[in-house]
Amino acid sequence: IADSHLFTVRHCLPARYALALANARDDNPDFHIDLGDTFRTDTIVNPRATLTYPLVVDRAIAHRPLFNVITPDAPLFLVPGNHDSEYLYYTRAESGQDPNLPLWSTNARVSQYPNPVPDTFYSGDKTVYPGVVNGGLRQSYYAFTWGDALFVAIDPYWNMPAQNANNWVPVLGDAQYEWLKQTLRASKSKYKFVFSHHLLGQGRGGVEVASQYEWGGVDPRRVQTFAQARPTWEKPIHQLFQETGVNAFFQGHDHLYARAVLDGIS
Repeated sequence: IADSHLFTVRHCLPARYALALANARDDNPDFHIDLGDTFRTDTIVNPRATLTYPLVVDRAIAHRPLFNVITPDAPLFLVPGNHDSEYLYYTRAESGQDPNLPLWSTNARVSQYPNPVPDTFYSGDKTVYPGVVNGGLRQSYYAFTWGDALFVAIDPYWNMPAQNANNWVPVLGDAQYEWLKQTLRASKSKYKFVFSHHLLGQGRGGVEVASQYEWGGVDPRRVQTFAQARPTWEKPIHQLFQETGVNAFFQGHDHLYARAVLDGIS
């Protein structure tokens, strides 16, 4: 599921959201993945000067009755969205947001909804971040094998220093890219699925923009600028997916259901 947008009346009817979760539960899933724009902490209606951490935590807690429709039967995995505020750009004065919001949003999520941390079953981000609760691990990108499938969740926000990712500003960042490359290459799974809120963090579209910037290697004029813009990266993300046999990439953000295929990847 993606983009539940609770607290935004024109986007979300809570009863309809609960029905969607109940329908997912009734399909007897092994687990449930939420693709972000869930807590929407950047839309808290409150003067920014008085925005507080308890208000951000309240947003996370408010989802418990809704998630509880499915979580007695299926574990919940979270993937951050742009409106969930775990976004480097929000630490900058020109963002218009409280610079504490990214850390507060991370801590609200980590404290209320534990996500995978690296161990013998899961892999993920091992970086200890100052100020992050529960040991400093952000739990925002991770991977695991279940049956004959590899499931990989990635985070396009924490490393993004600009408002819009439709240029060569960083999206995944070097450390996450290296982890993603190693994870995909090491896996012997028959199926490989990758999950993110959006492939470039912002903008719209799927296959329409998958050829661009760090995802595909060219700018909108089709000029190959990958080698200059990402000199430490071996290849663009889409080519990495082709090489390693990724079957499908799942994203939210566009507020619609659509399926398209590029180079054999859904």
